Amino acid sequence: LPTKAALILDGADAPNHISYLSEGVNDAMIDLLSPLLPVAQVLSIPVLDFDKYQTSRDSKQTASVVIPLITTYLKQNMM
Repeated sequence: LPTKAALILDGADAPNHISYLSEGVNDAMIDLLSPLLPVAQVLSIPVLDFDKYQTSRDSKQTASVVIPLITTYLKQNMM
């Protein structure tokens, strides 16, 4: 990997910013916020993509791509 790099995931099925958090954290947030999401949507309150994450549940898949890239990059540049 180069010393400066960017990973851009684009498209309809690309992860959102919540997808980069750990699966356990996201599941806990969804469990807590799920009852409030319909109310927030009716009131047009921004839900910061929790509604999208609730459908995609892609933290584990996102981590399987991102974590190896980050660890490789760090090993390459810090050792």
